[in-house]
Amino acid sequence: MPVVTVEMLVGRTLDQKRELSKKITDVMREVAKADPKDTYVVIHEVERENWAIAGTLFSAFQEQALLSLKSLFRFLLLTSPH
Repeated sequence: MPVVTVEMLVGRTLDQKRELSKKITDVMREVAKADPKDTYVVIHEVERENWAIAGTLFSAFQEQALLSLKSLFRFLLLTSPH
């Protein structure tokens, strides 16, 4: 009875999770010869504020990206011919 655990950030749709579960099950059947009815897929969704890389929370990456986009937008407004 294989159990495959997927840890990922929140934000995928129910359809995406269905497809992911189906494809993981298919791969387990093809590669590991596991019976699909005995294959379990568990999806753990983690909020961005609870996941970090290199000591920085993903929520901080979002904030930094938003600030960068705002700066770029201001730059484009100031430098574009009117």
